[in-house]
Amino acid sequence: MTAFGSPISGISCYYRYDHRVSSLDDDTLRKVGCSHIIVGFATVSADSKVNLSDVGGEDGLRGLVREIKTPKRRVMLSIGGGGGDRNFDEMSSKLVNLKSFLASLVEIVRFTGLDGVDYDWEFPSFHQQDDLNRLLRETRHVFDNLTAEESSADVKRLDLSVALPGPVTLTAAYNASVLKETCTFFNVMTYDLALYSSWHPIATFHNALYGQGSFLSPLRLFSVSTSMRNWVNLGLPASMLLLGIPTYGVAYELSDPLRTSPLAPIKGYSRLGANLNYDEICRITTQYPEGNHFDERSRVPYASDGNGTWISYDNIRSVVEKVEFATREGFGGIMIFSLNADDPFGNCALNCSDGLEDCLVQASDRSNGFPLSQVAIATLEESPNGSR
Repeated sequence: MTAFGSPISGISCYYRYDHRVSSLDDDTLRKVGCSHIIVGFATVSADSKVNLSDVGGEDGLRGLVREIKTPKRRVMLSIGGGGGDRNFDEMSSKLVNLKSFLASLVEIVRFTGLDGVDYDWEFPSFHQQDDLNRLLRETRHVFDNLTAEESSADVKRLDLSVALPGPVTLTAAYNASVLKETCTFFNVMTYDLALYSSWHPIATFHNALYGQGSFLSPLRLFSVSTSMRNWVNLGLPASMLLLGIPTYGVAYELSDPLRTSPLAPIKGYSRLGANLNYDEICRITTQYPEGNHFDERSRVPYASDGNGTWISYDNIRSVVEKVEFATREGFGGIMIFSLNADDPFGNCALNCSDGLEDCLVQASDRSNGFPLSQVAIATLEESPNGSR
């Protein structure tokens, strides 16, 4: 039932909408060529209903959907994510709670004009597999009933997607047969694959395309290529899997500012914060170009700022290589997380210096914003298997 079969065509883009702060305006969002914009994040309330307070309520969400939805772009709502999935277990484990949840979801879809829903439950345990299966099957059932209510002959089936974990250690709760039976596509979170831990306080790539460390290192399991191939080995069609590309970086504080190579000792996350948006990373790499490097084994960049901050991130070069990997492997497309972090106002183009990896795209393309997303989309469309 996939809508994303061959040729490769899916480009889902997460957009963290918060009506309480300055968000991206509708004109800005319309500039990026995503096939699906996934608005996040709604939550599950204590009474097992969909809570839209973080996305502007029903009226705010309805207005956003109307502004950014087009015949070529579908708009979905992500529920969970960002720490907002704490009531998934209670909602999905009891049938009365699940019915209450789905009733509220149906009303929201009807009122807002959403094209579907994405579940970002991070992460169900093996013992919750039956609960997850029931949630997906019941959601598909009510969605198909909603579609059947429409009198128009050209109405499209409502989309249902799941944000799947990247690390191979978090996959036990997912039943491939049920996922294929119920969902339209899957957003694989191939980022935050290896992060700071007190038992391995070293500077790791959170987004390595290929394995990092020595041949026998367990870190070699935590890569984009391993994660994507693992889901295929577990039984999911490659054509339903979207490869996740982060537009943010993970920043650490080095134990020794002079030791800046990958796997160098670290104290923890950086003084600038654990996550940095791409425009902030671009500013750092421009101000301290000698700290920019590209790891030939893992095929991702890293940067240091000369003051002890070390950053794992994606740039133009690594994004192109990830998209090319996705097309070679026959995956259904790519997923961007998130539009908010992808320099939406083109600040990077204003500050770029010639010769930097981050400045390989013509300024006329970058100045419109979303440089990583735009390069990913262009590479996908230009690939031999890519057409939309």
